[in-house]
Amino acid sequence: MFCPHLIFSIVHFNWCLFSVIEQTSISIASILLYTTPAFVTIFSRVLFKESLMKC
Repeated sequence: MFCPHLIFSIVHFNWCLFSVIEQTSISIASILLYTTPAFVTIFSRVLFKESLMKC
């Protein structure tokens, strides 16, 4: 049950990464790749009111 979700996630991630590389440059793609956790943290706080603390 876990394996199809894992495969879909990897395929989707690679498709998105290569699409960005085709449309922009590899430097923009790498910046987006490494800043994604920060965006997820900010949007989860704003949209879902999640706590930023581990408590």
